[in-house]
Amino acid sequence: MSPPLPRVTQIRRDLDRRIHEMTKHLLVLFFCLFLVMIGFGITLPIFAFYAERLAQAGGASQGAAAVHVGLLTGIYALMQFLFAPLWGRWSDRIGRKPLVLIGIAGFAIAQALFGLATSLWMFYGARIFGGVFSSAMFPAATAYVADVTTEDERSRGMAWEGTAVSLGVVFGPAFGGLLARSDLQLRMGSDSLDHPCLLGPVLCGGAAGFTQSSGDYSVATGIHTLRLRVHA
Repeated sequence: MSPPLPRVTQIRRDLDRRIHEMTKHLLVLFFCLFLVMIGFGITLPIFAFYAERLAQAGGASQGAAAVHVGLLTGIYALMQFLFAPLWGRWSDRIGRKPLVLIGIAGFAIAQALFGLATSLWMFYGARIFGGVFSSAMFPAATAYVADVTTEDERSRGMAWEGTAVSLGVVFGPAFGGLLARSDLQLRMGSDSLDHPCLLGPVLCGGAAGFTQSSGDYSVATGIHTLRLRVHA
């Protein structure tokens, strides 16, 4: 038996309000992913040169320095491979938003450590730290998109998430290349902290602020139930 007409109207209004809030949260999430990936991408143009310089400063030959560049690239991906499933399981227990914030914080700290590294082993530590904690963001973000979309909408939501990440990776290295050409540097210790390393944490901090101010990511609770009640 269908609900009375006034009740159906109220359910539709409630559903529309929840969908509006859900859409707003998705847009904020995608924008944060875009900012974080810009912050990640701006260091890519200087990564190999930076690692090679630190390796040679530690006494490594040019061939050994090239090996270190490869290891530093691979160890980041390895940490994400190992820890992403653990973060994903934890997001099912404590929610998506805390894990997104942990991931953003991991990106920011790793980028700051990137610029502060004065030895090859400090650089390894920064890469390991970044791989472990940044891997918290993507499982939680993807799970949230799956939580708040229907089967018909899910592929489009996932596509927009991938687009946000890809655009960040496209624009990030371009900005990093421009900033790396600047003669302005901030001297810290025995090495220089270039603008790409400074801008990464700033962008991640902005992303964290947007995420924190976007409200509770559990807003999707009950949307599918309301849709079923409307069509009952």
